[in-house]
Amino acid sequence: MNVRLPWVYGILHIQQLGLIRQVARPETTIEATVANYKAPGVRGKVVLPSDSTIPRILVVEKRPTGHPDFTHIIRATRSQLTAHNDVLDLRQSEWLAHPDAGTTTQHRGQSKGSNAENLRAMV
Repeated sequence: MNVRLPWVYGILHIQQLGLIRQVARPETTIEATVANYKAPGVRGKVVLPSDSTIPRILVVEKRPTGHPDFTHIIRATRSQLTAHNDVLDLRQSEWLAHPDAGTTTQHRGQSKGSNAENLRAMV
């Protein structure tokens, strides 16, 4: 099965007027097997790439409450977890964990004061 993975962003900065992102890795397609996965506090699917140099990927609908043993975790909707024509398209999903991913530095709706403080911290 082909699995289409979403972009990985090295920088993801959300501010009042827009979104600033820097691409760490573009979206990509891999050949993999997809299986159900269940552990304490974690339920989803695991993507097992055919290429042994690519790490396995946990795909969940909501943030895990347990401590999954995965360095790569994607959050996807139920409809995104359905394969069509032997393709699982996760491009509209979100990386919860990836070694190359940055962290969100600010959320929309924060006060103008905290926005100004964050901009000063960036300079």
